[in-house]
Parts: sequence; C-alpha cells; structure tokens
Amino acid sequence: MKCSVLSSGSKANSTYIETQNTSILIDCGLSCKKCEIALRNIGVDPQKLDAIFVTHSHYDHIKGISLFSKKFHVPVYGTCETLKCIKEPYEPTLINEFSTYKVKDLCISTAPTFHDALDSLSFKISSKGQTIGYLTDVGVTTDILEDFFKDVSMMILEFNHDPIMLQISDYPYHLKKRIASSYGHLSNLQAGEFLKKIYHKNLKALFLAHISENTNTKECAFNEAMKVLNQIDPNTKCYVEALGYIPTNLYDISKDFNNKNLNKLSINESLNFGSNSSLTKKENTEYEIAI
Repeated sequence: MKCSVLSSGSKANSTYIETQNTSILIDCGLSCKKCEIALRNIGVDPQKLDAIFVTHSHYDHIKGISLFSKKFHVPVYGTCETLKCIKEPYEPTLINEFSTYKVKDLCISTAPTFHDALDSLSFKISSKGQTIGYLTDVGVTTDILEDFFKDVSMMILEFNHDPIMLQISDYPYHLKKRIASSYGHLSNLQAGEFLKKIYHKNLKALFLAHISENTNTKECAFNEAMKVLNQIDPNTKCYVEALGYIPTNLYDISKDFNNKNLNKLSINESLNFGSNSSLTKKENTEYEIAI
C-alpha cells in the first residue's frame, strides 16, 4: 500500500492512498485544478481513482469534491450530513460510523469523532495486513478511538495547535474557545498523549497533520512527537514528518520506512494561499470556521 498526503493544514486537506488495484482520496479540500496537479506531480492519473471518502463537511475538506468527482467520474462516500454539503457529487454513497466499506482490495473502516461538523468521521484503511489511520479535526480522543487505531502501520494524526500560542494569538475569544474545546482540534500535547496510547513497535510512520499556521509551528509539533516517541521507546524506528501544503512523497509502507535516520521535518509550504490568492470572499469566510 502507498500513500501521499497531498495537502494538510487549515486551508486544504487531501490524502491519496493506493494499492496495485485501487486508489482513493481521503477528502478533497484542494480546488479541482490543484488536486489534479498534485496527483499528477506524484505520478497519479486522476481518471483512475476509485473513490473519495470524506471525513466531514468543512470547506477545507470538501472544496474541490463536486467538480473533481464529476470531471473524473469518482464516486463520493460520505455521511448523510456531509453529502448534503457537497453540490451534486458524482455517485454519492452513504456511509455511517462503526462500519466497514470495501472498494476493490481496500477496506475502509469508520469511527466517529468529536468536531463541530455533523457526522464527522475518522478512517482506517487496510489492505493485505497493512493499515493507515487517519484522524484529524477532533477536539478530544476517546477509548473507542484508541482501540480503533491501536494496530495501524502508519498514522496521520492531527497536531493542530500549541496551547500557549493559541492563548496569546490575536484570534477572538470565541475562536480560541472553539479550537480548544472538545469539538475543536487536538493540541500538540493532546496528540502526544493519544500517540502514547496507540504506539506499538510496528508503527512505521507518523505524519503530523492539520498544523495551524497561526497557533503552531512544524518544529513545535515535530519536537513534541519525537519527545513522546523517545519516551515510549528510545529505540523507535518510527518515521516522523510534519505536513504542509506540498504533496509528500508517494511512500510505499512496506519499503520506505525501514531506516531510523529517515526522520525529517518537511518545510515546503507553498500552494499560493497568500494575500494574492484567488479565494473568493465567500471561500475565505467558510475557511475561517475550519481553522
């Protein structure tokens, strides 16, 4: 099984996963054009995608789904409340929490998350003994989530904010309260505590996701993850990478994470989301609720 995180952060989220026979996206918060470019940059033909699985309805996770799914005829899998927020998705398929769905040789299992979007989900993607966990946009973890992700080969886990940076930020009080709430986002410390619960010696890779550009840094998230890993297992061989808006390598789980010296801090950050971005006023407004 192979995986590339195409984009991760407050502005756009999308992850690509493939086997020899199957390829899917988790979310498509990039525009249709940028998602197509990102896929082609890692050598993937968008027309060969089999499905898009959607975690929840916030704009940074669904922005490109409507156009992309129709352009490339990719079925869209989401909960009832999530699908309501996507305009005319191609072949919508209803999914629910605590369920497993088969797409060719991939099995996609679901578990609910606490977030301020209705029917928000996390995913576990499995094939031939390898498993990828995907948990972002969650304010608090649970025993259910700990059990759900305890056996994964690779984990994509939210390290959204640093609590001190959040409190001293210029965000309005209501936004600070929302982010730190049980329906907001995981802090570095919360993510680290969750990592302690799910870590095992066969965890090959940890990707630090949905890192806030305003209330966190990649360095802070990376340092917290490494501190926790070294406390749990000083001999850990788990690869760690902090994510941003540039696609990661298309990693082969069975081959690419066997060298302890691979740990790195990704610093590539540009997808033209600055002040000259083509985001409309409406798009910026909708983005603000998904920080």
